[in-house]
Amino acid sequence: MSVAQHQALILAGLCLAGSIFLGIVTLSSRRTWFGVFAALNLFLGAVLFGAQVVFGLSGWRSEIMAALLSELPPVLLISGVCLAQAGALPWSGTLPAEAAAQHPWLRATLRSAPLFLLLGWGLAAVVGLAWPSPAMQAYAPAPQQFVLFKWLISAVEGFYSGLAASGFAAASRSSAATLALRLKNIAFSLALFCLTLIAVESAIVAGVRLWGTDVSRRDTVGALLTIEVYLAALCFVALVLGLGLRYTPAIAATFLRQLHTSWLPAQERFESLKWRAVTSGHARGAIKASHHIAEAARLRRLSRADTEKALATVQLIATMRDPLV
Repeated sequence: MSVAQHQALILAGLCLAGSIFLGIVTLSSRRTWFGVFAALNLFLGAVLFGAQVVFGLSGWRSEIMAALLSELPPVLLISGVCLAQAGALPWSGTLPAEAAAQHPWLRATLRSAPLFLLLGWGLAAVVGLAWPSPAMQAYAPAPQQFVLFKWLISAVEGFYSGLAASGFAAASRSSAATLALRLKNIAFSLALFCLTLIAVESAIVAGVRLWGTDVSRRDTVGALLTIEVYLAALCFVALVLGLGLRYTPAIAATFLRQLHTSWLPAQERFESLKWRAVTSGHARGAIKASHHIAEAARLRRLSRADTEKALATVQLIATMRDPLV
């Protein structure tokens, strides 16, 4: 068994274990659609990595195809996460990330993830199939087209996974988040950050195979492949942990106390200004208007809640129009 097949066997086992666990969690507790999507994605990765071990590789073009198929699961996963963070998928509300909603440019960038990820994957396929290279021979020297092949995929994957990881990290620092929500955000951020490091590591391996000497290439690539396995394992564990944690939407008690403490003085000041405006000469007609609104609401058979909203609106307008406020 070659080094590439041995690493593919490890990754296939990790993907299969993660997909089985997520499948059990999703079916037993009726998890969201994103849990189903992640489980299917990991199962696809297990099938693709396992196929490399079972069938082997018999040519440079077949190695390119195997490398391209191996990149599909992370491309689909990163695309799904970015679209969900941008609020463009049915399961968008299940991912605890709110940073994109506050920045339109970030939301637009996240929405473009599938386009550029598939574009990078397609360009890499064109380069790899037009000028084949030993893509799965870990220690073999590689031609320049192999570096271009790997960098086209790694650059896009690293950018969007890092962007999604930063979004989860920003959401985990929110004072309104409960402990469970923060842990979910941290777990998702760690998983996406591991994907970013794997993309960087893959690009470095391609450069070492092109420019490194025989001795340095074997030592450096061997160390980098070992790091990649640990990063992949950490990514799967963090992803499974984030999807497996139970979360009931809530507001942190500390944040609620801060909000209540700061809101009370502002509410008292507003009430004082409101009644001062109603009794002043500028807003003298507000009392008469309130009486007419109440009578009109009774004739129209409006609910008590709607009547109170209308009266509050008149008082608010009077307060805002008072020159003393």
